[in-house]
Amino acid sequence: MRRVQQLWHRFNMQLQNNKSITRGYTIIEILIVLVIMSMFLSFGYARYKDFASRQLVDVATRQISGDLRLAQSEALSGSKPATCTGVLLGYSVTFTGLASPPQYVVDALCANPVVGNPPIVVNVKSVDVDSDIVLSITSSLPTPPYVVVFRPFTLGTNIPSGGSIVINVRNTASTSSKTITIGTTGEIR
Repeated sequence: MRRVQQLWHRFNMQLQNNKSITRGYTIIEILIVLVIMSMFLSFGYARYKDFASRQLVDVATRQISGDLRLAQSEALSGSKPATCTGVLLGYSVTFTGLASPPQYVVDALCANPVVGNPPIVVNVKSVDVDSDIVLSITSSLPTPPYVVVFRPFTLGTNIPSGGSIVINVRNTASTSSKTITIGTTGEIR
């Protein structure tokens, strides 16, 4: 036992006298830290991509809803563009492309002064939605292109009584989606 104590004492003395021994991290400790950091980064990146795809759908939904409300409010107020010389028939939103990239236009419809001619269409706004967004429409209206007409003052829309138009806004890269519903009287939900 005495021999073990002497060896232990000599070892401790060498440790105290030897200035070249440095304390640091072992390769195993460094590898463990790197693995943990990479796990956090991969989870964070996946959450960020999910958040970004949801935001893309939110932005597109707000944009489409805003433009529908623009057409609705312009029609309700009866205001017409300067180039519209006839009677205002309403404002239309026409969805021309539903696949990538979806497109729609907002137009003012004015009566043609020449009897029997089609209405004069004045373009107010043309929109190309983000290419990662796809629109699908369920409607009481006939086949595409889907046109929603907001009539002036309190005359409603071109949607048949009891019908509606449901616009589904979906991101192609995820399952994230939202819907916009337009009713017969023009309410937008």
